[in-house]
Amino acid sequence: MTVPPDARTAPQGRLVAGVFVRLLAAAVVLACVAARPAAAGSDTIERRGGLSTLVGSILRYDEGALHVRTTSGLEVEVPWDEVRSVEAARPPADLRRLLERGDDLWRARIRLQRGAFGLAEEGFARHFDDLAAGDHRLSLLVAEGLLRCRIVRGDNAAAVVPMIHVVRLRTLGLGLPWDRELPPVIDEPTGLCPMLPPAFVGGSGLERALEEVEALRLVAPLPLGIARRYAAAIRRELGLPAAAPQTTPGDEAASAGLLLLDRMLAAAAGDDPMALAGPVQDARWREAWARLFVGLAAARAAVEGAADAEPPPSADPDAAVDRAVLELLHLPARFAADLPYAAGLALRRAAACLDAAGRAAEAERLRTDLRRRWAGHALAAPGAR
Repeated sequence: MTVPPDARTAPQGRLVAGVFVRLLAAAVVLACVAARPAAAGSDTIERRGGLSTLVGSILRYDEGALHVRTTSGLEVEVPWDEVRSVEAARPPADLRRLLERGDDLWRARIRLQRGAFGLAEEGFARHFDDLAAGDHRLSLLVAEGLLRCRIVRGDNAAAVVPMIHVVRLRTLGLGLPWDRELPPVIDEPTGLCPMLPPAFVGGSGLERALEEVEALRLVAPLPLGIARRYAAAIRRELGLPAAAPQTTPGDEAASAGLLLLDRMLAAAAGDDPMALAGPVQDARWREAWARLFVGLAAARAAVEGAADAEPPPSADPDAAVDRAVLELLHLPARFAADLPYAAGLALRRAAACLDAAGRAAEAERLRTDLRRRWAGHALAAPGAR
């Protein structure tokens, strides 16, 4: 029997058609997968510090952070110090540089939290110039990390610019992971740094600090006002002309801190003996600042009186020196643990006051105490004054 041609070829035709349909469907699926947005999970960001790994898509990146949309649709900002690794279909062009810097800052951050301030300072200092002027969390990490390290080292002149950046960035509402475990470095009601009074030890570092402070470009009233007042204090210490900044109506949001600085600096200059009258002692550090600046002004007046060739008949140079020294010694006696720099500075200036009055033996006893209690501190260096 002869089989019709159509009957012989029909099964093969149906088989070919079925294969073609399946291949076409597979191609469509592959095309849809390829066209899917990256948010479906093509990028993986591994984080440090016990933070979970993120899967999603990299939306953008900048010097401060990696911005990611996770597969659940949540947008997350990951600062570079928290990024351990990145696997991405289209990684950032300079990913290696950003990861290396993030790793360096992570190490500096952990070292600071462990109390290894010397090693931590090196890490923060390497990246300060590149990052501190930004407006992201990494800027705050570098600025505050360097500030804390330099305060511990007693280099208050080098701490001024980091402090001003910290004030600027904190007023933007930025925070840091260590906020819950480390004491705040900025006093929130005033915006000032209690550990960094505007009183300095002379030296070449002070001239550099003045150049850096005056080169800052600031707009917000509080950091701008603080910068101007610290620059004025440094100028006075260096014997340069210094106009006293005044708080203006435009400074209202920052007036508490700026007015307090104005009162302290007026007292230190001896321009207004009543500058610190009133409620300045409502915080322990404010009392310490008040005693420091009143004592510095009294010491300056006592030294000038001792050098006067013809003092008034009623003047008692020794009594003036004793009053100045007593005021200054409040700091090492009562505030050494809270404000070691201010306490050491007060001790050094008290010794200088005694020296100027011809009381060398008493002055040497104070300097010996300074070297014993602040060994390795900038204030105990032979060239400091």
